[in-house]
Amino acid sequence: MKTLVKLAVVGIFMLGWAGGCWAKERLVIDGTGDSEQLLQALGTAFSEEHGVEVEIPPSVGSTGGIQRLLKGYSDLARVARQLKDDEKGDDLNLGILAYSPITLAANLEEPCVDSLTSQQLIAIYSGEITSWSELGACPDRKIFVINREPGDSSRTTLERAFPALKEISPLAGITTHTTTETVETLEHYPYTLAYIPRASAAGSTVQFLKLDGVAPTTANVQENKYGLFVPLGIVWKGKLEGAAKRFVDFLFGPRAYQIILDQGGIPAFPQPAATTP
Repeated sequence: MKTLVKLAVVGIFMLGWAGGCWAKERLVIDGTGDSEQLLQALGTAFSEEHGVEVEIPPSVGSTGGIQRLLKGYSDLARVARQLKDDEKGDDLNLGILAYSPITLAANLEEPCVDSLTSQQLIAIYSGEITSWSELGACPDRKIFVINREPGDSSRTTLERAFPALKEISPLAGITTHTTTETVETLEHYPYTLAYIPRASAAGSTVQFLKLDGVAPTTANVQENKYGLFVPLGIVWKGKLEGAAKRFVDFLFGPRAYQIILDQGGIPAFPQPAATTP
């Protein structure tokens, strides 16, 4: 009888383990690729402190992340824009945690140019300028141009600043459909030019170019000298509870503030006072 009781207890324990009763808490956060790298860094730090597994799947875009949240596939959504009017009626809430400058990024074997003018940018994407030698003391190498699809947050930001870009059809170069794909393509092929959120390429070897002589730095964004940036936010449905609430609270705390800076983002909230353990 004692043996049967022991076996029953072990069986219940194993069933509970397999069913996740004692499994580690887990959060899934779908959405934009613009903050994919940043949320991975934040998720890792949160896991270290709270023992909650944070999964950051590959990009499905801001809209895709919100749709997966509404369907119950995700606990939170990551976005690179404000909520649309038709989304506000779905009991959705948005917290903007950072801003990321949209940067012109180049893969150059030698740093032969450090700044482009807005006129040069338009000429490159229209196909009028095709060689790096036309931009400075660079070799006569073809400019491999990367575009993003219409509606992408980075492309929309550029088109708002430079309406002439929106009038170009077709744009020069190839089109990528996620920020991760853009960064990987940029890093792989020399003499490539793209526009990306700075926070998506922390630690990358690509060169960030000035635009009209202004560098995409935190200080220049804060002083309104560099106006190209996107908001990076987190979206939740209804009232936050449990691990999701603890994670969102963490995102606006002192450790997250420093991680955002380290990842090339600009915190969208005042620096909190560090808490004493």
